[in-house]
Amino acid sequence: MTSQQKPAFVWVQYGNGRTSKVSTSDCLDVDDLIKAIIKELSPELNDVPVHKINLYTSNDQNATPLRPGIQLSSLFAGDNYAGKHDDNPLYVRVIQNEKPTGTGQLNYSIQ
Repeated sequence: MTSQQKPAFVWVQYGNGRTSKVSTSDCLDVDDLIKAIIKELSPELNDVPVHKINLYTSNDQNATPLRPGIQLSSLFAGDNYAGKHDDNPLYVRVIQNEKPTGTGQLNYSIQ
């Protein structure tokens, strides 16, 4: 795969569920991929806003989330990248229990 190409699909894992294949056909960047993941993992993620979901290349709890603006063509450059195989997926996490920054109350939890 050249640096300007992206895979037709990637493998993702949410929680303790099995890995799932997600099409990247309509995705330019990580933000688009998150939207595709929400559709693929429906109905479980239907009520989760896109800004509450992060993707990771590692299941390590201290891993840094992928920036939403990263182009998929650069993220998936090379021969061995997270998401290429079902035994090395991208990990999906929902941001939970965030403290409110405004005057309203925010209670959010996905189980």
